[in-house]
Amino acid sequence: MKRNIYINSPAYLSCQDKQLKITDPFTQSEKGSIPIEDIGLLIFDHYQITLTHYLFQQVMQSGGAIVSCDDKHIPHAISLPFTGNNQHTQRIRQQAAQTQQHKNRLWKQIIVAKIENQAALLRQLDKDANKLKALSRTVKTGDKSNREAVAAKHYWGALFGHFIRDRYGTPPNHLLNYGYAILRSLTCQSLSQYGLHLALGIHHIGKYNPTCLADDLMEPYRPYVDAYIIQYLKDNPNQCDNEITSEVKKALFPIGQIDVLLNQKIYPLQIAINRSAKSLMNSLNKENYPLELPNLGKQLCSTDSV
Repeated sequence: MKRNIYINSPAYLSCQDKQLKITDPFTQSEKGSIPIEDIGLLIFDHYQITLTHYLFQQVMQSGGAIVSCDDKHIPHAISLPFTGNNQHTQRIRQQAAQTQQHKNRLWKQIIVAKIENQAALLRQLDKDANKLKALSRTVKTGDKSNREAVAAKHYWGALFGHFIRDRYGTPPNHLLNYGYAILRSLTCQSLSQYGLHLALGIHHIGKYNPTCLADDLMEPYRPYVDAYIIQYLKDNPNQCDNEITSEVKKALFPIGQIDVLLNQKIYPLQIAINRSAKSLMNSLNKENYPLELPNLGKQLCSTDSV
C-alpha cells in the first residue's frame, strides 16, 4: 500500500536516486528520504515548502498526487497525472455517453449503500437506526424522492443532537471537513488512475465543482470517516474549538488506513476506494456491472461475532 506523506514545516523537496529528499531550507540538513514509488499522497501544509520540477514530474509519473492545504489547513487543491491511464480519452468519451437512466441506477446503488452505512453506525452507537433502514429500502432510481436528505436530517440529529451539518458551521464540522477532504483526495487519485474525468459526475453537477465524480463515489465512505471522528472526540473530549491543530491533523491523517469491508474482504480505505473506482470504470461499458461499495453493517456484525 502506498504511503501518504504530510509535511507541515519549512522544507526543500527534491528527487535524488528515485527518492524524495527532504531538506531543512535553513540549516541545509537532510531530514529524511522516501522512495518516490511509495508515495500515494504528498500533502503540503506550510507556506515555506519548495519543490523541484523534477520531483513533481517523478511523483506524477509514479501515479502519486500532490495536495495543497489552505490557510485553515484543509486540503483545497490537488495535482494529478493526465497520463495515469493509457485509455484516458476513451474513458472520458464513455463517461460523456452515459445515459441518464444508467447514471440514475448507479446513484441509487451509492445512496442505498450510504444510508445503510449510516444506519449501521447508529446501531453501533446504540441509537435508533430503524428509520434509516426503512429509508434505505425505499430509495428510487436516481433517488428521485431524495431519501438521502431525509436520512441525513435524522442521522446528524441522532449522532450529535442539535447539530447542523454545515461546512462553515460549529464544531465538529471542522473535523468532518478535514476528514472528508482527505477522503476526497484519495477518491480523486483513484478515479484518475482509471482514466476517469473528475468533473463528469453521476449526480453532482455543480458548475464550480471540479471533483463531481469524486463527490459521488465517496458518499458511502463518509460514515467510516464519521465513525473515526466520533471515536477521536471520545478520546479527546476537550476538542471543542474550530482550530485544526497539528495534533488534530496527526490524529485524523490515518483515515486512509481505516478498515473497510468490501465484497466480504477487509481492505484499508484507500485500497477499498480504489476498487470502487475500478468497478465504476467497468460499469461504463457494462451497464449491469455492480459497483463495489463498502458495507459497514456486515463489517460490524463480523467484528461483534469474533
